[in-house]
Amino acid sequence: MSEKDKLAAEAIDRWGDFQEGLASVKRKYPISQFQAFWSATKRYAELTKADALIHKQVAAAVHGLVDYLSAECKRVPDDVLRDAERLECLLLWDMTRASRVTNHQDCDAFLLSGDTNN
Repeated sequence: MSEKDKLAAEAIDRWGDFQEGLASVKRKYPISQFQAFWSATKRYAELTKADALIHKQVAAAVHGLVDYLSAECKRVPDDVLRDAERLECLLLWDMTRASRVTNHQDCDAFLLSGDTNN
């Protein structure tokens, strides 16, 4: 299994852990599960930044992440929304010509505005 495949599998596993945390009846937001997902997916994004294609399940988990989190019933911490937006930019901003033209400057400005080394 390649390093990219291993990181994709880890990101997908962490996504599942985060989903389980969100489905939990506990009142506390699953921040540690989100941070694990963020970290694994960020490493995957960095490793694949020059690739034309990315793993379908990783793309599916990240695409629309901010909208998904915003629609959650549980109160989402601001840091989680900020990091989710950064993750969308890191992984998806260059995936299509339309998104490159539309979102490139927004993502560049957003990524430069904060530390992405969380």
